[in-house]
Amino acid sequence: RVEPPPATAMLFCSGHSLMANGKVLHTGGNIAAEDLQCEQGGAPAGSTWAFEFDPLTPLDGDPWTQVADMANGRWYPTNTILPDGRMLVVSGFNACSFCDHGQPVTTVNSDIEIYTPGTPGAWSVVSQKEISLYPFLHVMQSGQVLLSGPGSLSEIFDPQTNQWTPVAQSQFAFRGSGTGVLLPGDADRVMIIGGDCCGQTATNTTEVLDLGGNPPQWQSGPSMVNARTHANAVLLPDGTVSVIGGRSDFGFGANPDPVYQAEILAPSTPWQEMASMCRPRMYHSTAVLLPDGRVLSAGGTAAGPQFPADERNAEIFYPPYLFKGPRPEILSVPTSSTYGEQFAVQTPSSSQIVAVTLVRPSSVTHSFNMDQRHVSLQFELGEVPESLLVDAPPNSNLAPPGYYMLFILSLGVDGQSLVPSVAEFIRLDLSSK
Repeated sequence: RVEPPPATAMLFCSGHSLMANGKVLHTGGNIAAEDLQCEQGGAPAGSTWAFEFDPLTPLDGDPWTQVADMANGRWYPTNTILPDGRMLVVSGFNACSFCDHGQPVTTVNSDIEIYTPGTPGAWSVVSQKEISLYPFLHVMQSGQVLLSGPGSLSEIFDPQTNQWTPVAQSQFAFRGSGTGVLLPGDADRVMIIGGDCCGQTATNTTEVLDLGGNPPQWQSGPSMVNARTHANAVLLPDGTVSVIGGRSDFGFGANPDPVYQAEILAPSTPWQEMASMCRPRMYHSTAVLLPDGRVLSAGGTAAGPQFPADERNAEIFYPPYLFKGPRPEILSVPTSSTYGEQFAVQTPSSSQIVAVTLVRPSSVTHSFNMDQRHVSLQFELGEVPESLLVDAPPNSNLAPPGYYMLFILSLGVDGQSLVPSVAEFIRLDLSSK
């Protein structure tokens, strides 16, 4: 059992992302602030609080540590770890957000703010830019950060100069409650998925941006079988992309039409429908990859009388690779590795291994996973029996520092499917870089 943080710090709709030391940085959240523009009482507002959560705290200890406040409040922000271990935080409502007739009366917090762990006065406002709530941010192999959505203008932020540069315009006007992912195995290709715009029905479309293009431009990607908004995308260890939950009408209608079937996208193939969930997973739902290769789908908030207000339950999805043959086994991995070094993985399946991947643990809310990343690693057979020699990523642009799930994969009985092991955790460490 984990106790909640102090009552004064409501973390509802905060930002959260894993730091290099394995702790979770929580930024902002929701408070009731005096609303001077309304005749009624308080209105929702973004808080300035920030907390570090340590998941390894003993059960009789307090895992929450309040750190320095941000310059202004944030409600619905996005956190992104940078290659040097600092944390970039953007967007979120600052003050009174919903007043007369539910209309917003405040702008989004425009501070581009960076948190440096472990230093006094840890926050620095480095520039100004108003960005849509819970934006989709991704660290690219240049070390710069791509803003891929939900708005149509994609831009790149350079954490060295603190400047923003427009890159490309996506085809769909606005992907409200959609999502975006770095495509597996490639640090410069991003896919944006689903969402809705302007009170219209959700879309089943996807778009792909390749920053290596000359010039980079958004191209239509494979369309999902189902239109979805409020869905969650999960990168799987075999390099496929799964999409779970959501609703096919539009984001906040009173009579939601939930999507129960999962879908999976493999390279060079269309989206394939998978098993159906038992419960609707819409607004406020989550979906995360577990170390054993399964996917946990939980929670959800619904409008309308036909569903409970909150789904206080969870379900487990078993991807197809769990039924394709024996799974390889990891006997041991080092607890940490520095960039560019080679490390050993002990496995009795060494001669059958065809791929080794890292997947960053999830930190997901409101349809966007702020930490999601899949990295393919080069490897060779070790001189010691039952071992592999695996090359760590060459730099932290490709895999920002912190903990990752390491999977080894073998071919399934069909000779095509990749079957993952149960993961072991390894930390990519900057200290000896």
